[in-house]
Amino acid sequence: MLSFIIAVPFVEIFGVMAGLVKNEAFFFGINFLMFAEGAIILVLLLGTLGRNERRSHSLLWVGISTFLFLLWYVPDLVTLAAGNAGFFVLMNLSSLVSGGLIGAAFVPLKNNARTILLEYVSMMFSMTGIVLLYAASFNILIWNAFTLESQYYLAIIL
Repeated sequence: MLSFIIAVPFVEIFGVMAGLVKNEAFFFGINFLMFAEGAIILVLLLGTLGRNERRSHSLLWVGISTFLFLLWYVPDLVTLAAGNAGFFVLMNLSSLVSGGLIGAAFVPLKNNARTILLEYVSMMFSMTGIVLLYAASFNILIWNAFTLESQYYLAIIL
């Protein structure tokens, strides 16, 4: 687990240096990795240190997390992040915080509620692929920073 946490920033730095920011799979793959990294860090940290937070805050954390993660699918923001390293870093930090909030929501929950939260997160990722494939099948280019062909590939990957 620790190697994953350490490796993600190196993968990101390598990809940016190699000019892969304009590659849709890399662009959104890093977004997913940063989300996962934030969740893992918080689950490990809070699981080790313990936490006395009430479960009522979990819904708030999930809502804010979803907003922060999906915010970077807005076409104008994607164009900014794909063309500007500063916005790309901001997108990744937003995804890291988003994952952290999911991790913070996950820790105080009981087993059944944890299962529901994991199903929600996996649905959030898989629905992205379905929406992309649907849009691409009607020749709708969602993000001007990328091509329709790369949109198809990303939909298939997801």
